[in-house]
Amino acid sequence: MTRFLIAVAAALGLVSAPMAASAVERQSKPATHSSNLAGTNAVFFLGGIVAVVAAVLLLPEEDDTPVSA
Repeated sequence: MTRFLIAVAAALGLVSAPMAASAVERQSKPATHSSNLAGTNAVFFLGGIVAVVAAVLLLPEEDDTPVSA
């Protein structure tokens, strides 16, 4: 019987927690200072492309010849 009561209490807790959380209203404040990195996405994107191209061109290709011949 006690396991049943514990299961019922846990189920009520799981059901009531989201309802209680949705009842609370939170006010958000607008951002006063914007990020200094705004607009630099293109720089990071192009830098990533350059890094990938450099890695493909500069990394040596492996030979298929065995080391112990």
